[in-house]
Amino acid sequence: MLVHVDHLIPGLELESDVRLKAGSYLITRKEMPDARLDDKVIESIRRFASQLSPVSFKVEIKPDDRALIQLKSILDQDVSQITRNISEGKEYPNFLKDEDLQDKVLRIMEKLISNPDMIKHMYEFRITSERQGDPVSMIHEHCIRVTLLAIAIGLKMKWSVISLVNIGMGGVLHDMGIIRTKHFPKLKDLDDLLPKELEAFIDDHQQKSVELFGEKKVTLLPFTKQEIIHMISNHHRPDLGDTRHKTTVLLYFAELLDEMITLMPHKVRYNFDANQLRKLGGRFRAGLEKLYSCLSGEAALN
Repeated sequence: MLVHVDHLIPGLELESDVRLKAGSYLITRKEMPDARLDDKVIESIRRFASQLSPVSFKVEIKPDDRALIQLKSILDQDVSQITRNISEGKEYPNFLKDEDLQDKVLRIMEKLISNPDMIKHMYEFRITSERQGDPVSMIHEHCIRVTLLAIAIGLKMKWSVISLVNIGMGGVLHDMGIIRTKHFPKLKDLDDLLPKELEAFIDDHQQKSVELFGEKKVTLLPFTKQEIIHMISNHHRPDLGDTRHKTTVLLYFAELLDEMITLMPHKVRYNFDANQLRKLGGRFRAGLEKLYSCLSGEAALN
């Protein structure tokens, strides 16, 4: 998988020799123990980053567990920067600059294509973990999981690259507006809201997420931008009969699945009321987990 030189760390294994545009080799696998990078090699690669071939500033890294952990760390930093800066009322121009967000989503897609087990590992960690994080951390972890899950399902359904990039961008941003609501950071208070109040909160955080996306100067085709806005503004209440917006329906499904089987800052679940949760209970959770296993290729859907 292609990894940007800024994201290289010692211990990552080269997938292939590093070549320069001039035709010569900069670094070969056999020059390093087990073909793994060290600080000296990384420094050399970065020095010649603009001259790398076939893609400037990127090298081929073997997609092993260490590389996956590094990818997750990069994604954590990206989304943490958004949530931290929004909560402090600051700007984050470097995240949504032209093509930057698209590049990040494409990077996620590269890793998912080469490492489908990444989703399984993330959910196994979240399901078995008893640790209760702070609201900001839990929101950004949720956005990461939903993004990865939605893209993974889209890949299984053989969606186009354009659709996958759209669903990824919508997934990363869909809940960021929560940090601008009056209930943040005391999200446990949502458990005490009446049904109409909870509906108002759902509408409010969706709208604030749309406003947040609209505030940034992102160069996108009009259709692409409208598709992302539609996803963000309808990810809890989509029209399931609207086949024109399949990305919105997929984001809704990924959101629904994630909130039913992982930790959240509150007990209430946006997509179901209390009465529905009592009726569905563990059977529905088990059904979702089975459906997820089928989507990940681990079981047959009978």
